[in-house]
Amino acid sequence: MNGPFGTLSAHHLLNWRHAIGHNIEQTVSAFLTTGEAVLSRLIQGPRGAMILSMVPGDAESGAIYVYDRQSGDMFMLSFDDIYDDRFSAEAFDLTFKMYDLFRFVDRPELLIEERELAEA
Repeated sequence: MNGPFGTLSAHHLLNWRHAIGHNIEQTVSAFLTTGEAVLSRLIQGPRGAMILSMVPGDAESGAIYVYDRQSGDMFMLSFDDIYDDRFSAEAFDLTFKMYDLFRFVDRPELLIEERELAEA
């Protein structure tokens, strides 16, 4: 999908199936701790969660991740025309709407399909 930041792609990072907490807050906290990041946005759904993490003290250091609650997979979203880790909270809000990112919170398995299409 194209938008103001170019083509969207998803990159599988890791599977948290054996490292997840008892609830989404513990899982997100563990993920943020591994990257020494802070949470700027958390959007939750029954099947997935979207995370905007940032470097403490840097308002334009955000990276967007999607967590699949069922599989335990964590994905990073990338865009052609912006560095993956240079999102501000405002840019995230715009991107969330313009790219219809809630669909990945609602159905995170779509990220696997998007990734397979990009690799084909």
